[in-house]
Amino acid sequence: MADGSRNARNALKVLIAFLLLDRQKFSLQQVASHIRGSRLMAAAARQLATPVDLLIMQLAAELVSAGVARMDGEFLLNAR
Repeated sequence: MADGSRNARNALKVLIAFLLLDRQKFSLQQVASHIRGSRLMAAAARQLATPVDLLIMQLAAELVSAGVARMDGEFLLNAR
């Protein structure tokens, strides 16, 4: 993975983690809406050239793996 792609992916995970700190719980659809609605997040997603819905699933799995979040059905929850 090129540095630009890795940086974009990490930036999205950090932004989602901060959203979770603030709201504690998001549906995956809400996360996708945030990415589509934020210029910064949308630009990072475009750089990854991955459909947003697939990207959300990947990022959620990575956040769960890192212990930052947990899944409850379709909801991503803050794990801290």
